[in-house]
Amino acid sequence: MIALLDIVNFNADASCLASRDWLSALAGGSDSVFCRWLGLYIAQNKRVSLGLTGATVADLAMLNPPALRLIDEHPDIFEVLLRPFSHDIALLRSQLGFELNLSLGRRAIEHEFRAFTQFFLPPEFMLTNAQLAQLADLGVQGVFINAERFKPEVK
Repeated sequence: MIALLDIVNFNADASCLASRDWLSALAGGSDSVFCRWLGLYIAQNKRVSLGLTGATVADLAMLNPPALRLIDEHPDIFEVLLRPFSHDIALLRSQLGFELNLSLGRRAIEHEFRAFTQFFLPPEFMLTNAQLAQLADLGVQGVFINAERFKPEVK
């Protein structure tokens, strides 16, 4: 085995949390539930790959900058994955929509973090062969997929 990854996929725009619960988790700056959760990874010295959509990064930038600093100050613990800005919606499935969503997500991540990987965590199972080619053309080094979300003939 080359690696075993712990990936935490934060999709504020598509999570199972109600908006008030997400906002509550961000409230309180460095004393927030979100920062305390990040602190557990640091205290336990447990490396984690974070799948933060650009929208989630924007939420953090506006509502909890200490969380962004905590992630950025611990690159030995937090590996930030490349993500789109928004979770999947039909308008973003076209070639142009996918490129826009990816570029906005990358821009949000680049703006807030000194380092992030060139490994892409797509929104749910919405990833087409054409999008894989687009990712390769953009220099993305790898893509995470969950084979269980694909039909048997695609696996």
